[in-house]
Amino acid sequence: MSQESLKTGSIDKFQLTASIGGKTVDLSAGITDFRIYESVLSNTVTATATVVETGTNVEGSIDGLPIRGGENLRFKIRDAQDNIIDETLMVNRLRNAIPESTRDFYILDFASPEYFDNDTTRVTKRYRSKISESVRKILTEVLSTKKTLDIDDTLNEYNFMGNDRKPFYTCTWLAQKSISNEANGGTAGFLFFQTIDSFKFKSIDTLLSQSAKKSFIFNSGNKESEDDDIIINYTIERDIDLHENLTLGYYGCSGLFFDPVSFSYVVRDYDINAQSRQSPAKTFAGDLVNQNTRGQAQTPYAPRITPNQMSRLMNIVLDTGTLPPGKGSEKELEYWKNNPDHLNYDAPKSAIQSIMRYNQLFTIQTTITIPGDFSIKAGDTVECTFPQLDSDKNSGENPKTKGIYMVAHVCHKITPENTLTSLSLVRDSYGK
Repeated sequence: MSQESLKTGSIDKFQLTASIGGKTVDLSAGITDFRIYESVLSNTVTATATVVETGTNVEGSIDGLPIRGGENLRFKIRDAQDNIIDETLMVNRLRNAIPESTRDFYILDFASPEYFDNDTTRVTKRYRSKISESVRKILTEVLSTKKTLDIDDTLNEYNFMGNDRKPFYTCTWLAQKSISNEANGGTAGFLFFQTIDSFKFKSIDTLLSQSAKKSFIFNSGNKESEDDDIIINYTIERDIDLHENLTLGYYGCSGLFFDPVSFSYVVRDYDINAQSRQSPAKTFAGDLVNQNTRGQAQTPYAPRITPNQMSRLMNIVLDTGTLPPGKGSEKELEYWKNNPDHLNYDAPKSAIQSIMRYNQLFTIQTTITIPGDFSIKAGDTVECTFPQLDSDKNSGENPKTKGIYMVAHVCHKITPENTLTSLSLVRDSYGK
């Protein structure tokens, strides 16, 4: 990696426009710290700017513009590799204002426009299609977003009423019920989140199967690598916690599914070892491990789970007979008469896997700091190489921590002195 990439980036534009009157002021000369945040667990992009007005760079923005919340921010920033972010956000709040005789100091918090639109719109219609198509309609017809939509096709259909829920809540709720199409393995567990340029509704397995966007290496000797970018520093935020994993049911989880129509129930067990023996599509398309087949083969990283030792128990009420397919009440009634046991959402097939997939994803968390790289977004995958920690300083790379990680959280930071990117990386197991 060349020393050129260690140089600071630049704030080319930072224009704030009043919500009333249209007055515009450029704050770029007064920005001492600007940070943009993305996360696979967040429905919106946020940002924070620290502003110092001295009268020579920017004058009287708080009351002169004035800044009261809701103002549009048009900004353009670039890193040392000439990756550019050119977008629009809105002021959420002004805080920590410290007026002085020679300068004003304050902090501005921003969020994407859709963050505010979400509070003023509601999902009211009934939807009768694949979940992926319902999400697309909600984002375009209800939220009216103009951003690019990156939506994985789902295998399952789901009929539901909006019930005046907010769009972000509805899409996140649908993500928990989604199963990827057969081409992507037919597995449960989706994430709904926003990056700076798009909304994403993605299968977890699709995200994890991506090719690494970048390769990074931590070298305490500060030697440059020809092929990899450097990691300035890193910390292990979370490692495998056996007790917490047992509490969450990471290794074994049992679900009792109650049918309120027939007053019967079925028990389905999830065993992480069963997932290693079969493809997830088969395991969770009706071939779930039951109480008679628990605890057979064991993976090296899972404790032995034997019958009656599932560490988490869940009770789920099935939605038998609700909102049957068909357009019009007559068609729905006809379908219900012919299929009285129809499940609107086949929870036994996917509910347990979906819950466990979220828990597994964040088993190992590592945070790295790299020279500013605005091309990396939440949901990308990167390859990292860390040193072997022992007494031999020349022992080389650690084969357990080396490998592909998914970017869960991103923070791009730009100041007059430097430009850095902080990545919170997650994975579900050790090894390359």
